[in-house]
Amino acid sequence: MKQVCCVVMLSILSVGYLDCALADEYLQRKESIRSRSAAARRVPVIPPRDKPLRVIIDTDAQNEIDDVWAIALAMMCPERFRIEGFVAANYDNDSPGAGVDSIQASARLIETTLLGQA
Repeated sequence: MKQVCCVVMLSILSVGYLDCALADEYLQRKESIRSRSAAARRVPVIPPRDKPLRVIIDTDAQNEIDDVWAIALAMMCPERFRIEGFVAANYDNDSPGAGVDSIQASARLIETTLLGQA
């Protein structure tokens, strides 16, 4: 049986509004990225079908079921996906459990999915 490492990425979340200077810097960077020529972008080469894609799955698995389905699909297709690891991510929306605690909830669901236990 393959061993798959589950990495929990801890985020430092601040409550409140972003500093105006940070918000301005973010907007400037976003606009800079959008204004770049799409033709000049480098696109990674996708390996041929007979070679697996190396992937790290970054997921807020606890948020919606589609992430769990994607994990299961990747696990069931080892000939196409070589899973290097998982990152449990938070989700910030109006769902119960959103925020900082959602990282741990997503990590637990990833572990449950990997181990096949409920």
